[in-house]
Amino acid sequence: MTQPVLEISGLHVSYATDRGPLRVLRGVDLCVGRGEITGIVGESGCGKSTLIAAILGLLAGNAGVEGGSVRLAGRELLDLPEPAMRALRGDGLALVSQNPMAAFNPVLTIGRQLTDFQYRAGIPAAQKRQRIVEMFGRVGIVDPDRRLAAYPGQLSGGMLQRVAIAAALLTRPALLIADEPTTALDVTLEAQILRLLRQTRDETGTSILFISHHLGAVAGLCDRVIVMYAGTVVEAGPVAEIFARPRHPYTRRLIAADPGHLAIAAAVPGREGIRTDLPTIPGRVPDLTDPPRGCVFAPRCLEAEAHCHTLPPPSGAVGPAHRAACHRIMP
Repeated sequence: MTQPVLEISGLHVSYATDRGPLRVLRGVDLCVGRGEITGIVGESGCGKSTLIAAILGLLAGNAGVEGGSVRLAGRELLDLPEPAMRALRGDGLALVSQNPMAAFNPVLTIGRQLTDFQYRAGIPAAQKRQRIVEMFGRVGIVDPDRRLAAYPGQLSGGMLQRVAIAAALLTRPALLIADEPTTALDVTLEAQILRLLRQTRDETGTSILFISHHLGAVAGLCDRVIVMYAGTVVEAGPVAEIFARPRHPYTRRLIAADPGHLAIAAAVPGREGIRTDLPTIPGRVPDLTDPPRGCVFAPRCLEAEAHCHTLPPPSGAVGPAHRAACHRIMP
């Protein structure tokens, strides 16, 4: 891996609830290298949104960090006072959310908002506008004068997502967090956004943390992938290695449940007799107010043995830069 831009180690985050602490993140470790695109995948409830909030310092009032470290370019974020953290958002950290309509003020024009986003730049308004126009060209937005005069509700979802990416890149962040940026888009627009993110990395060197349920998007875009389940990292490694040779049972079941597998199989001549029903992962995500004693996936794992239910699995190397946490694959 290249020099890390983001380093997270041993991160524990819980929410105070009427039933006791909800342990949403439990010992999360991950790194994003400089100029690297790292994907995070996992079922709803695995902790992806809480992880983003912890990085940005935007955890809910009932959330608490119980341990660990979050470092951006070597700077510890968890100890930063709010004014310092606020100054870091934008220049150091930028977010592209899955719902661009909620990211903008509906009663202000796009031009007004993107100009205001550059309030720290210390340059004249005309120069700020020129930077916006140049960034619009980079993300493929034509007729910039018309777009700048528009209100968010006058733009399509795909166009507004491009505006959101342009807005995030205007501050030249060290790390761009893309949270399900293609969820509400059709496949054509999704492909355009993924191509745009890749071009952004290639042209600016910005590191990207890409969160998605779409395994195909992760496989086509990312350099590395982190697989999360119930607040833990169960597998991490190069994208090609993870998808070609997944080692954790959860990763294998997650990939098998991807509808893309059936679409590919159906297009291959001579494979008419293959399974056409979509596989699922049995059981439910565990209650994190009372997580399992052993492997967190053991209650749903078809390969679990007796000790999997009582002993937490070690996380160890299973290949070059490839790690997994499973009793069955550790010596």
